[in-house]
Amino acid sequence: MKETIWTREKIEDKFFETLDKVCFVDMREISLGDRISDLDIDSLDMIEFIMACEDVFYIEIPDDDIEDIKIISEFIDYIVDSLDIEKKDKEKKPDYVSKYKWIQKS
Repeated sequence: MKETIWTREKIEDKFFETLDKVCFVDMREISLGDRISDLDIDSLDMIEFIMACEDVFYIEIPDDDIEDIKIISEFIDYIVDSLDIEKKDKEKKPDYVSKYKWIQKS
C-alpha cells in the first residue's frame, strides 16, 4: 500500500470531500471560518464524520479534543498537528539562518 504524503492543501481537500460524503453538506456554502455547529449536521452524522476522518487520516481523535474544536479551520489544524505536517516540512528544509549567523546585513 502506498503511503500518502499529506500537505495542508491535501488535508483540506480530503476533509471537505469526507464531509460531503458522510454529511451531504453543500460545499459551495462552506468556508474554513465557519462554525461546525452552523453546518446543520446532526450528532449521529457528526460521529460518523469524525470516525471517517480517523480512518482517512489514520489518526485518533479523543472525545475531549472534539469538544474544544468549534470552527472548521480548527478541525483541520488538529489534523495537521496530529500528522505533524509542520514538523516534517521543517525537517526537510535546511535552516540556513542558524547555519550562517555570522553573516550580518549592512
